[in-house]
Amino acid sequence: MSKIKDLTWESHKKAEAHPLNQDLINGILNDTEYELYLIQRYLITNYLDNYLSFQYHRAEKFLEDITKEFSEDDIMPRAREYLDYLDELEERYMIAHIYVNYLGDAFGGQIIKKNNPHRECNHLTFSGPEEIRELAKHIRLRIDDRAEELEYPANQAF
Repeated sequence: MSKIKDLTWESHKKAEAHPLNQDLINGILNDTEYELYLIQRYLITNYLDNYLSFQYHRAEKFLEDITKEFSEDDIMPRAREYLDYLDELEERYMIAHIYVNYLGDAFGGQIIKKNNPHRECNHLTFSGPEEIRELAKHIRLRIDDRAEELEYPANQAF
């Protein structure tokens, strides 16, 4: 296990156990909840994409799954708080949030995709294992030697 993974393990387990995440993992979110989830994740990913090379951008994949027009009214309070937090965060800490959000989709998201065969999951679709490995390598190279420094912001990302 990597150092940053060790330092965020408790936050990871807590987030995974959250009832909404359990419903998502188990494929039982209703359509309205799923759509709202996608919108929040799109907004967050769209923000974080600005801190990655273009080849690693993921926000457009969320738009492929969102079926309705959305507006400011669709932004949930927790997502707004998180986006405001990111807006105030020093750029050097963004990689911690990219680590949690993007590798969560790349690895844990595959379980969600498998358990939601009735849903569009383009945001969890990668061209293959090589794309996932390349994304993980790109992120880990920027995080591994800074694990202690990035522990707090990474835990905040959960």
